[in-house]
Amino acid sequence: MKMMNVAPSSGLALSLPWTAAERWGALYVVEGSRLGGAVLEKHTGREFPTAYLSMKHRPGSWAETLDELDKESAGQGAEWHEACISGAVAAFCLFETAGRRELEPQLG
Repeated sequence: MKMMNVAPSSGLALSLPWTAAERWGALYVVEGSRLGGAVLEKHTGREFPTAYLSMKHRPGSWAETLDELDKESAGQGAEWHEACISGAVAAFCLFETAGRRELEPQLG
């Protein structure tokens, strides 16, 4: 945040029981956000900071993550998959909360 000349906000808590399935769901979102960041970086003006957006995967690592997730989820029941989705939703909500916390004061 220093490069943007703003003070970092206080941390956000993400509270889940954090089962393995929930961690996989959150990992999917965090790792997938790198792909989205790479797309956004191409459309972001040069006057804006893009350091976070430019954090790309090393070649093949996204595919490896998906392969590992497939292996981990193989043979798991509906409960495991629901927990995985819950972890993903929690990670999305954390991103949203952080964004709103930073933007709302500026938007009024």
